Amino acid sequence: MTNTTKANRASERPDVLELDLINGQYDAGDGFEIVHQLLLEKINFLQLKNFSLEIRYGQKDEHTKLRIKELEEAARQTMDYFKKFSEKEDRFDIEAKIIISKNS
Repeated sequence: MTNTTKANRASERPDVLELDLINGQYDAGDGFEIVHQLLLEKINFLQLKNFSLEIRYGQKDEHTKLRIKELEEAARQTMDYFKKFSEKEDRFDIEAKIIISKNS
């Protein structure tokens, strides 16, 4: 498995940072686990955020609720995709980048 994590500038702009979160080749099991766990962590983060808002202010954030549904669907799609290859020796290139830029 080849996997590197590095941080570098996305451009000449000092207010932009690009993180190479995932950059490797994986079998179906590892590929699924990596992507699925990232999605689950993000869903959990948003659920806790929404719960906190509900406790403090008595309301949920509609955008966050929608985003949770979108990520849950992405998790289902990930599972369906990798199920197709669960008994094969196929390898998958997976890349995930995070680009952080300062709002003006």
